[in-house]
Amino acid sequence: MTNSRKILIVDDDAELREALVEQLALHEEFESIAVDSGSKGVQAAKAGQI
Repeated sequence: MTNSRKILIVDDDAELREALVEQLALHEEFESIAVDSGSKGVQAAKAGQI
């Protein structure tokens, strides 16, 4: 995935997070990162994961 678009998914509902990750995985142009809290989302962004 050299030209993939990164998407950060932040939601406390594990089933919804997983469903979104699965749907995005069907499209090669997207790479998703899923976390369960806003603070973890900020950490992921600061760490350069997105």
